[in-house]
Amino acid sequence: MLVTRADFEAAFPEFRDSTKFPDASVDLWLNDGETVLSEASFGTRRKLAIMLYAAHNLMLGQVTASGAVGASFAPTASKTVGPVSKSYDTGLTAYQNAGVWNATPYGQRFWAMIRGLTAGPFYRPSVKAFTVPRFGTRGFIQ
Repeated sequence: MLVTRADFEAAFPEFRDSTKFPDASVDLWLNDGETVLSEASFGTRRKLAIMLYAAHNLMLGQVTASGAVGASFAPTASKTVGPVSKSYDTGLTAYQNAGVWNATPYGQRFWAMIRGLTAGPFYRPSVKAFTVPRFGTRGFIQ
């Protein structure tokens, strides 16, 4: 395992409570992060990416564990209780098109990292870019 629970807790001490964040859950998300986040993409920042990925998913799990079926974990823009109303500018902390990654501060940091990796003059053609189109009896065939 590239990232151990000790590494994770050293970077994010808020996850030290093993009753709230059991070893099995932490290990699940750290291992999943190792599986889906490639070294080729993240390089020396891969360990941090794995930890942010795990932290984000563990926090989403807390919403589910709270027992609130269908609980919302998105930033609340406004709330009214009786005659009192309160609103927030959620645009300050939300990334456009980030979807569920906006739900936690860890997801937002992870999203920012991904965005930083894709910025700049990089071009990776897909296999389809080199596919020569063929024409059959019924028109264009890929």
